[in-house]
Amino acid sequence: MKCHPGFPESLDHDALADYFSLLYVPQPGTVYKEVFHLPPSHFMEFDCIRGRGEIKPYRKIDFSSKMSGSREELAAELRRLVFRAVEKRLVADVPTGVFLSGGIDSNITAAIAAQLLKGQTCKAFTVGFSDARYDERSLAARGAAFINSRCGGTLEHRIKEVETGDFSLVEELTAHCGQPYADSSILPSALLSASACEEITVALSGDGADELFGGYERYLAMNLAHKFTRIPGALRQGALKALSLFPEGGERSFPGRLRRFLRISCVPEDERYFAILDRAPESLRRKLFTEAFYDSLSSSGAERFRRHRGTLTTLCRDESYSEADIATYLPGDILPKADISSMANALEVRSPFLDREVVSFAAALPWELKLNGRERKSLLKYAFADMLAPEILHAPKKGFGVPVASLLRNKWRKAAEELLFAETPGQREILRMQSVEQLWKEHLSTRRDHSYILWSLLIFALFMKR
Repeated sequence: MKCHPGFPESLDHDALADYFSLLYVPQPGTVYKEVFHLPPSHFMEFDCIRGRGEIKPYRKIDFSSKMSGSREELAAELRRLVFRAVEKRLVADVPTGVFLSGGIDSNITAAIAAQLLKGQTCKAFTVGFSDARYDERSLAARGAAFINSRCGGTLEHRIKEVETGDFSLVEELTAHCGQPYADSSILPSALLSASACEEITVALSGDGADELFGGYERYLAMNLAHKFTRIPGALRQGALKALSLFPEGGERSFPGRLRRFLRISCVPEDERYFAILDRAPESLRRKLFTEAFYDSLSSSGAERFRRHRGTLTTLCRDESYSEADIATYLPGDILPKADISSMANALEVRSPFLDREVVSFAAALPWELKLNGRERKSLLKYAFADMLAPEILHAPKKGFGVPVASLLRNKWRKAAEELLFAETPGQREILRMQSVEQLWKEHLSTRRDHSYILWSLLIFALFMKR
């Protein structure tokens, strides 16, 4: 598309600011002015004679109408629909397998696939890392062993340890993205696809289940933050200020998570969900962006996100976060990651949980059946409890990531410094390099974990270099 002589080269400043906040450019916008995605579930009808086009929706997920029924009845129907969705996606005239992590969603997919293939071999692929915080090999192996104990050993589990220290993989994947995209889990996703494509052409994944069935920890955090606002604001601000005096210990550490929770609890309720996602809050933007770039922004990301929330259909406050993710995070981050990382390795990924019937059923489920107290994906777990190893059912969610913070301080340090502080055209018109240097020094000292913003700056530098 960029080869077209009429393609606009100027960057959309609001989209770029949103990228630093969300790590991706929200659809339907792109990083380029006057260039847009076709929104999800829409089509364009173009009149060639009049030279006019019209964008129309062909499907809208409705969360406003909820079904009734006992827990057992709804679980049985959910199970039937997911079985059917997996069965449809196993149809192929090329070798087919599954991705398998230590999570519930991929284990459900693998268990159903192994059962449906009825004696045929089902290959399951797992990648592992030397850093135990991100490694799920042992948990995935226990899940595979449990599945085999129930379906006669037809699941062939392939485990491969991969190395993320080679920065050339970052450069290669950035080139495939077409615009800035800074979800670092694209790296293990690409390595998993590279491993799987040696034996299969189609892989089934668990994508979509977290958004549809209340799987993210932030849904719990939002509910808790709502209750936490009963504490006077001065006390919350004081606790946040006191905590900032201590080293962060990393994004996944308890102090890091507590600091983030206290920060969102101090934000007005209608901006709170954006705040929990925001990796470049207002205080950082003022420090990081040049005055000219900051003044060019038409509105804050929180304001745009708030306007979008007005289009949601759910009548439940807590479910609104899930519906917002389905409309924004899923098509803007999760699915592009799956597409880019797999297609770069000539692999097709299919997602049974995004089957139309499964999605419609999930939207009609009462929220309390998804997030039951502190139990996330409650009905999904209940529906498939007999097919999942107990360790899988009760394991905390890890997420599919890489240790970006330590890689920036070690194996990626030289490449990162060369990119961040290069005289790249256009970069210095947007960023205050003195602030970038300060963030870099603080991160290297290990007193602060600036890995998210530094990683997005690094990906942006690669984008601008091209």
